[in-house]
Amino acid sequence: MDVSLFTDASVQRRGFTATYKQVTCGASVTATTTPQTFTSPNHPNNYPNNAHCFWNFHTTGGGQVQVTFTTVHTEDCCDFVEVGGILGSNPSQGWRTRDPGFESRS
Repeated sequence: MDVSLFTDASVQRRGFTATYKQVTCGASVTATTTPQTFTSPNHPNNYPNNAHCFWNFHTTGGGQVQVTFTTVHTEDCCDFVEVGGILGSNPSQGWRTRDPGFESRS
């Protein structure tokens, strides 16, 4: 599973907080069964313009990773968090915070 944050050069928002467990600006992390927290740069303050952060989560022994976003605050038009590598999804598909049905609050 990969999680990315993309921002443009205009409006800044507070970003996000999320936890991850087995079921910096980016990192390659081995998830465990104990929930851990990762955040966008500078959270809870505004993230920087033109940030391209990549987090890669993996497990040992073929386990799955669960990511739960507890807050997401991004610029509606241009900034987003993208989750890829979702179990059972087409590799070219994933989830973005600017997809229809996702509600971002400023």
